[in-house]
Amino acid sequence: MALAGAYLKADRRDAEEAMVMCAYKQGHGPAAYDLGVTAKLFKNFTAALEYYQAGTRFDSKESAAALMFIFDTKEWSLRDKQDQVALREIGIMPDTERKSRYDQISDALDLNPDLKLTRLDQVLPLPPAELPTWKGIQAAIEPDPEGPPSY
Repeated sequence: MALAGAYLKADRRDAEEAMVMCAYKQGHGPAAYDLGVTAKLFKNFTAALEYYQAGTRFDSKESAAALMFIFDTKEWSLRDKQDQVALREIGIMPDTERKSRYDQISDALDLNPDLKLTRLDQVLPLPPAELPTWKGIQAAIEPDPEGPPSY
């Protein structure tokens, strides 16, 4: 991401985008968040949701917060009507349960930014998937391997 910032300052947008994508593919949460913001700016809500979900999985509290706001009833009422229509078309509606879960995850990532939520898609899938019973954020966290560290 540092290289991406340097390329952006040098007005090398193509190289900056390549570096952000490289960081994203390596599981970097802030890169996923940046890609989500860009996708949302260009009204590509499907991509934005996928990037934010990946960012949350990769430890980005900003990504979790972005998803929390997408499902927030109050934020929904303030959203542009065309955006509401576009989101409805891909199955996104205000959802207090999803909002609450992403809020809890954002808070947990604020306390421990090193959490890896590798099972996020199983415990908090994006719509149109049904929500499974919530057993808390622990269900999304990668379990510690048993035995001594493998490093």
